[in-house]
This record gives sequence, C-alpha cells and structure tokens, in this order.
Amino acid sequence: KKESVPFKTERRFVPHLPGGVLVTKQKGKEGLKEVVLEITAENRLEVQRKVVKEQILKEPVTEVILVGGGLR
Repeated sequence: KKESVPFKTERRFVPHLPGGVLVTKQKGKEGLKEVVLEITAENRLEVQRKVVKEQILKEPVTEVILVGGGLR
C-alpha cells in the first residue's frame, strides 16, 4: 500500500524582519512511501499484519518559515 510521509517544519530566526512577522520561504509538501505488508488470516479473518518492507518513493519537502526578530 502507499502512504503519505508528513513534512517537517523548520523555523529560522531572521533579525532583519520586524518582530513577530512570519514569512513562508518554502511551502512543505508531503512525501510518499510504499509499504509491503505480510497479512496472516485464519478462517478468512485477518489475525496479524506485519510490515515487511518500506520504501520512500518521494521525499517530503521541509516547510521553511522565517521568524522576524527585529524591532517593530
């Protein structure tokens, strides 16, 4: 099955921006991974699910937010 990979958010302190101002420098984007499962069933009922392999198909893009720290 394919699952999304959440992106991280990075905040960077920027003294030349006024205090309290937030600027998105780069928008974050989710990544994508493929998960291979081994499913054990008894009498047509799933009794166990085990991850056999995970592979990143598309790396997530980190969101970068600039945080102002200068005078207002």
